Amino acid sequence: MPKHQRPFVLITCLLFACLSTASSFKSGDAPRESSALRQQLPSAEADFYMAFMSDTQYPWSCKTKGESCDDRDRAWQDNINQVDSLNALQDSLGKEHLAGLVINGDLTAFGHDWQLAAFRELYHKRLRVTVYPGLGNHDIANNVDDCFENGCATGMMQYLKSQVDALNVRNFDYDDSGIYYQFPSLQRKHSKSFAYSWDVGDVHFVQLNNYPTYTASWNGWIFSKARRDYYQIESARQWLIGDLEQATLEGKHIILNYHISAFTNEITDILQQYKISAIFAGHLHQYIGQVDFHTLWNFYGVGQHLPVFLGGAAVFQKYLLVHFMADQFEVSIVNSEPGGNYSLEKEGVYPLYRPKPE
Repeated sequence: MPKHQRPFVLITCLLFACLSTASSFKSGDAPRESSALRQQLPSAEADFYMAFMSDTQYPWSCKTKGESCDDRDRAWQDNINQVDSLNALQDSLGKEHLAGLVINGDLTAFGHDWQLAAFRELYHKRLRVTVYPGLGNHDIANNVDDCFENGCATGMMQYLKSQVDALNVRNFDYDDSGIYYQFPSLQRKHSKSFAYSWDVGDVHFVQLNNYPTYTASWNGWIFSKARRDYYQIESARQWLIGDLEQATLEGKHIILNYHISAFTNEITDILQQYKISAIFAGHLHQYIGQVDFHTLWNFYGVGQHLPVFLGGAAVFQKYLLVHFMADQFEVSIVNSEPGGNYSLEKEGVYPLYRPKPE
């Protein structure tokens, strides 16, 4: 029976034993989040935890087609439960061991200002854990040319850039033209893939947003700046090769993150070459943990698989807690419905591969 179909066995969590060189990029207009985001990294480099979730998607509230997808009270409570359980996990594990929360896309339902404001209130003000966000189709792709002056897609990109800036990550694939005048107005161009990476000890994490080869372009008027901004989102392929080459030379284990966990020939060769230990994604709300239909079996040889894990959704009250150790990682499923009285189900233990430079 596939892991995601196993009965959910609740294990009450009473005892839980137990950056880098910043890339240079030009600062943008969006305000930075509080410096409280910069939490202390784990003191034991080979022994730390990272939480992974996806599709917080406020105010999305439906599990089936027959339900309302805009029940804001329910969506708020679902996300409060996620946040409260994470805060309780940090209290249990200690902030020096819980390195952060990765959210793999669809932070909002449609990228509107009020939805992003709710996300900030929940995951930056109420949550005490460092957040590493990625954007999904509901944040950007669905909103291009479908929101007044492309304000929704632009707002989400501004949020992402301000977050990456505040996190002081290792590499950020972003280029800013600076402000210039071209008749009839001031303009500014933002380009590249907006992918970024960071290290915790010997583990190298990469956030690729919607999916690695996603491309899009749009422009919109920034009323507060009396300026037109242009966005050119490019494939992350070439940037990813360079980033992984650097991580491989340093002997890092590699974890990839993005929203839609589909594969094409444009990306599988990179996965094979750099021997990725795991991919964490989202998009399919009802799935949590390793999914057999996306895992690449025997990808690196007999018995050496590339597992793919999906992070569930706030509406289903599930996400993942991963314990990274010297040469393996253990995945547990968190049931957040009880909030601070969360419970865990151990999902499995998997190897951490260490790529060898060619």
